[in-house]
Amino acid sequence: MPLILLPMNPSDIPTLISIQNDALDTDPLHSLTMALPHSAFTINAMEKRLESELKDPTSGFMTVVDTDIRAGPDIVGEGEQRGRVIALARWHFYTKERPEEEWNVKQTRVLGDEINWPLLEAFLGPVGRCRREYVKGRRHALLNYLVTHPDHQRRGAGDMLTKWGTEMADKEGLECWLESSSMGEKLYTRNGFEEVEVLNFDMEKWGAEGTERYIVMRRPAKGAGN
Repeated sequence: MPLILLPMNPSDIPTLISIQNDALDTDPLHSLTMALPHSAFTINAMEKRLESELKDPTSGFMTVVDTDIRAGPDIVGEGEQRGRVIALARWHFYTKERPEEEWNVKQTRVLGDEINWPLLEAFLGPVGRCRREYVKGRRHALLNYLVTHPDHQRRGAGDMLTKWGTEMADKEGLECWLESSSMGEKLYTRNGFEEVEVLNFDMEKWGAEGTERYIVMRRPAKGAGN
């Protein structure tokens, strides 16, 4: 079961969307936020957004590929690197300080009507508040998201993607930030992240049960200049 890291290419965008949907479909918050299947409008908007994000010089998209699986859905790569994408992550590496007009920006609605916008904004509001309050325009690395296909969890893919990002950050002497679900907290703690704030999201307000716990986490800067 040799797992390898491969950077994402524009041709991999449909695969990225597929993996995201499969991984997040088991997340109770995501299932309330975004109804499946996606409309053609939403799929087109997601593809265009990812094309733009891939061109962002601060972005680092990385996938984990199982080279033992060489046929079926979500296949990428060539030769010995051909295999199925089982996990992916999007990091940002902000190696220079940024002015407020770059980091204090409200997100615009670009997806379709199957999105529960009031719920999404109720969740993202506290997340955005934490990023503005704790990080602002400082130099840092941000793990925007990390997802693993449900059939391939607990194989080390998440650890590979986390270590790749933290090693990149260490080369630039950057502190690292992320927001974790309760499921991912142990993974990130193991990789040097510490709890900064807990965001409790009341699911009962949206027709579900219980409270979902999300943790704002920070890993101190290491490496160059530290």
